[in-house]
Amino acid sequence: MSKNIGIQIQGDKEHPAFMDLHVEVQRDQQGLIIQGIVVNDIVEQNKSLLLITHPGEWKMNPTLGVGLSNMLLDHDYLAWRHRIREQFALDELVVYRLDLFPNKPFVIDANYKK
Repeated sequence: MSKNIGIQIQGDKEHPAFMDLHVEVQRDQQGLIIQGIVVNDIVEQNKSLLLITHPGEWKMNPTLGVGLSNMLLDHDYLAWRHRIREQFALDELVVYRLDLFPNKPFVIDANYKK
């Protein structure tokens, strides 16, 4: 299975189960559950999780995470671009475009190595 396919989590902050497993129950004709956990493309999900988590929050990989919320009062955008590229590389994400500049939209184009 490709690294970009996996179990999805709830991504809508308004949803009561935010950051919980994304479950869509499907039943057969007898009413038995045949599928529930959503498995799909998770590249955007993984990029988001890498950006919002801080180092130390991943039990199995304590150095993983950008900690983007720490950037709020920081003006060293070059260091943050470097940190994002470094953390994405640890997860085998190749960054094709990274725009992170003051007063501009934040753009990251990245995908897993093929």
